[in-house]
Amino acid sequence: MSLEIPFKLLLPFSSFSFTGVPAGATTAGLGSQHGQLLPYNNQRTSHFFNVKTFGAQADGLTDDTKVLFPSLSFSIQTPAYHLQYLVCYFIFPFIILFNLLHSSFQAFLSAWNKACQATGEVDIMIPKGTYLVGPLKFAGPCENVSKIVVHMKGYLKATTNLFKYGDGAGWVEFRWIEGLTLTGGGTFDGQGAKAWPYNSCSTDFNCKLLPTNVKFLAMNRTIVRGITSVNSKFFHMALVECKNFKGSKIKISAPADSPNTDGIHIQRSSGVYFSRSLIGTGDDCISIGQGILKSP
Repeated sequence: MSLEIPFKLLLPFSSFSFTGVPAGATTAGLGSQHGQLLPYNNQRTSHFFNVKTFGAQADGLTDDTKVLFPSLSFSIQTPAYHLQYLVCYFIFPFIILFNLLHSSFQAFLSAWNKACQATGEVDIMIPKGTYLVGPLKFAGPCENVSKIVVHMKGYLKATTNLFKYGDGAGWVEFRWIEGLTLTGGGTFDGQGAKAWPYNSCSTDFNCKLLPTNVKFLAMNRTIVRGITSVNSKFFHMALVECKNFKGSKIKISAPADSPNTDGIHIQRSSGVYFSRSLIGTGDDCISIGQGILKSP
């Protein structure tokens, strides 16, 4: 995968497209058992969801996948004064601490779940600000949603704790969704510099794969426009088992010596088209996996 070049590889391109077929390829381990794509729903009802309404702080420090709400209702009914004293001064503080640690409210996923349960056309807003987030999995199918638009205007920073990620998983994953648009001019910052020293794939065939910045799995009718990805721990963007995917005005960058930071990896997908994008990484700008046929 490594390109031994002394300078940063930069690939501006006007457009490219291809179609692909599964060619009998197996989907084991990719979760394709949930990948049945639903018929298009043409309802026009519109719903709007803002991640800040669900508790996202956007301060660059708070983990916005786990925003805590320290609300607690607690009462003691006993005639024994010494027992009340013991509970109030010794036990009660530990109960409060326990609730603070375990009553976590996942702002991003809560907004997504509400949106996915809505009907018709849906908009999710990630306003400007810096969000520190761990792994996020936005999953469908959203049975009654005809179109879902994610307005990603913020700057998302990935947690650098590698124990939070699965092997080969994405940092931000979209899966089994029909009619998704991801746009808004926002940035996905993988903070890969702290993870690249742990990438042993160049010497170890059985290495643990680091997380991809943005991963799309078993999607249909997807549009990605005006999004930036920087310093991914592994691939910047990956498409697996996707159909009818259009990307444009995408910016991808990582240092020339960053390992396996492929710009866009495409595998077992069809009807994929990218245009007017700029990629400069330490590895392949575009990498093509199995199950792909280039259109004439």
